Amino acid sequence: MKVAVAPARAVGRFFSKNWQEIAATVAIPSIIWVANDMDVGKVALERLRNWLGIG
Repeated sequence: MKVAVAPARAVGRFFSKNWQEIAATVAIPSIIWVANDMDVGKVALERLRNWLGIG
């Protein structure tokens, strides 16, 4: 028995079934790395402090 599956369909199915793992291992760390590189964390922390009335 021989089964043929289109490569694009196989890749799409893989990503749809495993998007959480892909996000956790690739996307989220990349976003954090870029945010740290651009000092977004400092700005966000300052805004949070101002919003809470702490700083």
